Amino acid sequence: MLKEFFDTDKISLKIGRILSKLPISPNQWTLISLIPAIIGFIFAIYKNAFYSFLSFAIAGILDGIDGGVARFKGKVTNFGAFLDGSIDRIVDFLLIFSFLFFELPSKIFSFNYWVVIGAYFCLMPTFEVAYADHRKAVNDPEEKKIWRILHRTEMYPLFCLSLLLIEFSKDLASWLFIITTVLSIITTIQTIILTYIKSKRENA
Repeated sequence: MLKEFFDTDKISLKIGRILSKLPISPNQWTLISLIPAIIGFIFAIYKNAFYSFLSFAIAGILDGIDGGVARFKGKVTNFGAFLDGSIDRIVDFLLIFSFLFFELPSKIFSFNYWVVIGAYFCLMPTFEVAYADHRKAVNDPEEKKIWRILHRTEMYPLFCLSLLLIEFSKDLASWLFIITTVLSIITTIQTIILTYIKSKRENA
């Protein structure tokens, strides 16, 4: 949602301008973002929700650096975009599966089922848009033509917030996780429908 209405690239570029002075390449920044995510997952194993949240929040912040540095230095590459997307998916799965260790209360059915559903549907919209562009159904390399309720820009902070809420209320944490998952399901269906509509228009 935010990605279509706000120039997130402009914000990323400002960050890139500041951090481009460090002797770290864009791809190295991408790989570095994986480290706090792994640490966050380990904290989750030991049921420390606050430090797990903090680690994943740092991973999310670091994820916004690589693209900005690449654009500022003029080092944007197809492999860099591929690597960034691949690491994002690993971080997403680590974040979502971290919830399995906190024994959150069941809503409608077992919370563990919600974790599996969330892991699948948080990935689907991004995959659908990338695949639509790859298959030439919709020319959308910047992922801005197909409007989505929930981008990773919103999904990731919501799951992080759910993790933080465990410290205060497992019930609220469970509901926020489920709401985010349901929005991801709706976004998946929405993406298929909008891809069909835009594909018909572009190929008319």
